[in-house]
Amino acid sequence: KNRLRIVPINGPRGIIYDRKDDILADNKLSFDVVMVPQEVKDKDKTLKTLAKLLNTPYESLVKQYKKNRSFPFAPVILVKGISKDNAIILEEDKLNLPGIVVQANPDRTYLYGKDTAHLLGYIGEIHEEQLKRLKDYGYKGKDIIGHSGLEKFFDNTLRGKDGGMLVEVDNRGRQIRVIGSREPVKGMDIHLTIDIRLQKFISQLLHGRRGGAVFMDPDNGAIFALVSSPSFDPEIFMNTERRNELKDALRDKYNLPLLNRSVMSSYPPGSIFKIITAAAALKTRKITPHTTFHCDGQFHLGNATFACNSTHGNEDILGALEHSCNVFFYNTGLKVGVDSLARYALDFGLGEVTGVELPGENSGHVPDRTWKMLKRGENWYPGDTVNLSIGQGSMLITPLQGARMVSVIANGGYLVTPHLINGEGRYQGNTGVKRVDISDEVLKIIKDGMRRVVEGDDGTGRRARIDGLNIAAKTGTAEVSSGKSHAWFCGFAPINNPRVAFAIFLEHGGKGGEDAADIAKDALEFIRGNTDLLR
Repeated sequence: KNRLRIVPINGPRGIIYDRKDDILADNKLSFDVVMVPQEVKDKDKTLKTLAKLLNTPYESLVKQYKKNRSFPFAPVILVKGISKDNAIILEEDKLNLPGIVVQANPDRTYLYGKDTAHLLGYIGEIHEEQLKRLKDYGYKGKDIIGHSGLEKFFDNTLRGKDGGMLVEVDNRGRQIRVIGSREPVKGMDIHLTIDIRLQKFISQLLHGRRGGAVFMDPDNGAIFALVSSPSFDPEIFMNTERRNELKDALRDKYNLPLLNRSVMSSYPPGSIFKIITAAAALKTRKITPHTTFHCDGQFHLGNATFACNSTHGNEDILGALEHSCNVFFYNTGLKVGVDSLARYALDFGLGEVTGVELPGENSGHVPDRTWKMLKRGENWYPGDTVNLSIGQGSMLITPLQGARMVSVIANGGYLVTPHLINGEGRYQGNTGVKRVDISDEVLKIIKDGMRRVVEGDDGTGRRARIDGLNIAAKTGTAEVSSGKSHAWFCGFAPINNPRVAFAIFLEHGGKGGEDAADIAKDALEFIRGNTDLLR
């Protein structure tokens, strides 16, 4: 007796390209195992046979059947993404598996795997709570949607429209005729500002560490590379034969490989915040370029003692930036006060999301008097200002905010909006720009100090020095409650015509002038060696 069968055909997702039109995310042919309930006489026997052939738990197949069944002649997906070898085995044994069909569908493939995982994200079946929120927008049960990264942010753009066929089959499951059909429609492509060569290179530099790195155009906010480490293979979410790898990634609470540290986590900035303290002090004229403070390695405030990293003697603003002298900035911060420090931090884009096209962005935190009273029921004390002046205490930023902050110094005082979508594509990236209240004179002083960080004989970032390339930077060593300090290295290059701004962050990475500076140096040398990279 002939039967009707629905054959769904998934609409392929749009392709994701980098700035040079290299493909980052594409579609490949994938094999799914489906059951047509009305064609199966003994479901338990069939599922047990299938479990044995695929070396997969019988209970898992039963669970998928109960979860995905709808009406008798609609196929039920049992296993997604089986190997080609297993697909061949099932095809060869199909006479013994009536009602079991191997169905070919377009599936996502990420050509650079872990190197772009946090950036692109991953896809998977829609969850119940997501369906409740999205069903009014055309989403339905069992839909494959983006769950993180750009796949999630632009899911409505990237997702295709499903098609399918209603066919008549004979008693052996062979197709007799097509009764009706609807062609699937591919989703829209998107083009990124990312250069995959730099993205991959920096990903390799961060391999084996916990941290993040962002490289961007300081003039317009176009992001050339955005990396988080450790990473994961996004295809483990789509391949049921790799479920153990997925479980390991989800259980790793120490490394948190699914966390995008460059965007979704915020950390104490340490001494890179001295850029803000310097800008606020110079702009409000609490200090001049000639103001000096004496550093004997310690700073006393009441009964409290605050340390410096060395004994620097008399320091002005340029020397204090070069040597990262805490004592200079303790004194300076107290002169400026918390209100101005907090205001300038906000002006430089800290304490707010940047607007980058990624879900789950962390806003960081800029503490002030009001926050402390509301949060802790306490007054703000001078010691809090001392801590804030060097980026300690409750001050938190993301690596992306760090790159955006130094871009203000690089581009002449403009706060740009970091973005990942190339404005030449169908989707116009958000490239808003806001003028920061800072003079050219102040910018020049801070630039000179940041230049000395790298070029000065005693500069804390001298390990990043590259012959023939002038680099402006600031190191940061942020103390935390336990473990080694966090390491920061933020800056831009070349100084006179900045093409790239960057932030390197290493979780418990020690001093910012060591490994973080080395990573920045390697990345900048790579950029200089690939002259077309930033075009």
